[in-house]
Amino acid sequence: PVRSSMAKAAPLVNTASAYDRLGLAHVMIGQPREALASFQQAHSMDEKDIDIAANLALAAALAGQYDKAITLMKKVAGRQDAGPQHKRNLVLVMGMAGKGAEAKATVSDLSPEIVQSLLDQASTIRGMSSAKAKALALGSASTATN
Repeated sequence: PVRSSMAKAAPLVNTASAYDRLGLAHVMIGQPREALASFQQAHSMDEKDIDIAANLALAAALAGQYDKAITLMKKVAGRQDAGPQHKRNLVLVMGMAGKGAEAKATVSDLSPEIVQSLLDQASTIRGMSSAKAKALALGSASTATN
């Protein structure tokens, strides 16, 4: 469990950034429920931060809350300030939810090869049994530049 100074500091600092960092720490040690709670707190404090919203969506996918993850990631990917990484994250989330065909139809500004590669990674992640392994693989896939 995250019983570090970060877990103690987040409520004291009480900023979206602090809870976002705490969520990342939970993800990295394989605690999807705790990560989700931290990202939800961060998002409630700063709903306009695109990266916090993306982190929340990815954490929801890791926790198996696919509908929530897809809905939020579609909003993120549709924003004017969304970058290619946000579109890739949408494909990953949809792929983890088993909605590869919908992802191919939804994300038209990524090459078919990149979309298929992301869907393959998402399928692999979904099949992993360890929460920590899933989180590390998703983190690696979501930050890849493809």
